[in-house]
Amino acid sequence: MKADQKKQKKIPAVFLAVVLVLALAAGVTAWYLTKRGQEREDSREAAPEVATAQGQTSVVTEEGSISVGTKSQVFELDLSEFTGDSSFSWQSGDAFPQMNMGSSSAPGQSGGTDSSQRQLTVEEVYVEAGQEVKAGDPILKVTEDTLEQIRSQLEEDVEAAKEVYDQAATAQKQTESQAEANLRENQMYGQYADTEYNLAVQELSESVSDLEEQIAEKQEELAKLQEELADVEEALAEQQDALDNAVYLVENQDRLESTYGWLVAVNTKEDIESAMESLKEEQESGQDSVAELEEELESLNRQLLLAQRELAAGTIEAEGKRQTRQLDSQNAQEIYDVETGLAAFDTETAQEDYQEAADRLEELDGYLAGQILTAQADGVVTDVLVAAGDSLQKDTELISYNSYDEVTVTLSIDEADMDRAALGSRAEVTVSAFPDEVFEAEVTEIGDAQINSNTNTTTYEVTVTITQNASKLYEGMTATVTFLGKE
Repeated sequence: MKADQKKQKKIPAVFLAVVLVLALAAGVTAWYLTKRGQEREDSREAAPEVATAQGQTSVVTEEGSISVGTKSQVFELDLSEFTGDSSFSWQSGDAFPQMNMGSSSAPGQSGGTDSSQRQLTVEEVYVEAGQEVKAGDPILKVTEDTLEQIRSQLEEDVEAAKEVYDQAATAQKQTESQAEANLRENQMYGQYADTEYNLAVQELSESVSDLEEQIAEKQEELAKLQEELADVEEALAEQQDALDNAVYLVENQDRLESTYGWLVAVNTKEDIESAMESLKEEQESGQDSVAELEEELESLNRQLLLAQRELAAGTIEAEGKRQTRQLDSQNAQEIYDVETGLAAFDTETAQEDYQEAADRLEELDGYLAGQILTAQADGVVTDVLVAAGDSLQKDTELISYNSYDEVTVTLSIDEADMDRAALGSRAEVTVSAFPDEVFEAEVTEIGDAQINSNTNTTTYEVTVTITQNASKLYEGMTATVTFLGKE
C-alpha cells in the first residue's frame, strides 16, 4: 500500500518535469518566431517598397559572398632612348633644312644607347604578401649606380633634344627669310609670265625657221647640181655617139687606100676618148656632190622634225610654266604661309620634344626619391613580383594588392526576377559585420542563362559592384543583396 502511494507521488513529479520542458521549448520557439518575425519586419522596413501591377510590393533579395578584386602596380617610367616626334634633320653645311620623314634616331643623334640596356636594378624589397600598405609606403629600393646611369642617359637625351630644338629655331629663321624672297619672286614672275612664255616659244620657233631656210637653200643647190650633172651626162652621151662613129671609121676604112682619112679618124677617136674621160670625171664629181648634198638635206630634215617636236612640246611646257607662274603669283601669300607654317611646326615639335625629355628626367627624380619607389594606393599585398637583383623597365609588374574599386557579389537570380536585376540597376548590400550600414551597389555584369533540366527553371549569374565604402569589406564575407531596379 505504501509502495503504491510512493508511485502515485512520483508520477506527478515526472509529469511536471515534462510539462516544464515543453513549456520551455514552447517559450523558446515563440521567442525565436517573434524575433524572426521582427527581423522580417525590419527587413521590409529597410527595403524600398516597389509597386507591382496589383499594387503590392516586390523585392528581390539574395545572398552571396563578397569578392575583392586585385590590381597590379607596375613600373611606369619609360627608360628607353628618347626619340620624340620631331622629324627635323639639318646639318650646318646644308643650304636648307630637310624633313627627315620616318627617322627613328633620337633627336640630334646618329645613334644611341641600346634601349634594352637601360634598366634599373632592385637592391631591396620592403613588402611581402599579406602585408597591408598605405599609399606612399616604400615598396622597394633601386641600386644607386644604375639610378645614376639612367639619370646620365636621360640628361644626354635632354641635351640632344635641346640641340635639335636650337637647330630647328635657326632653320625657321632661314626658312622665313627664304619664304619672303620666294613670295616676292612669285609675285614678280606672275607679272612676266606672258613675256616668259612668248620668249620660250619664239626661241623654239626660230630654230624651226632656221632649219627650214637651210633646207630650202640646200634644195636649190641640189637642183642646180642635178641640172649640171644632167648637162654633163647629156654631153657624155653625145661624145659616146661620136666615139662610136670614129671607131667605126677606124675599123672599116682601108688604111692603105685612104691613109689620111684613116689618120683623121684615129685622131678624132683619141680626142673623143680624152674628152669623155674628162666628162666622166666631171660626172663622178657631180654625182658625189649630189649624194653629199642629199645626205645634208636628210640630216636637216631630221633636225627639222626634231625641232618641230621640240616646238610642240616646248609650247606645252611653256604654257604649263606660264600657268604655274600665274597660279604661284595668285597663291604667293598662301605658299608663304605654308612654308613658314611648316618651319614653325618643326620648331614647335622640337620644343615639345625637348620639354618631354626634360620632363622625363624630372619625373625620374620624383618617381624614385632617394632610390625608393612607393605604393600608389592603399591595400593588402597579395603578391610580390620582383626580388633583389631583378631589372626594372617600363611596365614591369611590381606587386599586386586588393583593389577596392572592384568589390563585387555574384548571385544566381531566377529569370522571373531579372526585371529587378537588369544591367545598370541599383542594389543595396548588407553584411552581418556591419548590421547598421547599407552599401550602395550597381549591377555590372549578367552571365548567360543557366537552365536546370530537373526543375525546368532558368537562372542568371548576376554580379553587382559595390560603389561606396567598399574598403571596409573583406574577401569571403557573406552579403545580402537587395535589387532595387533602375531609377
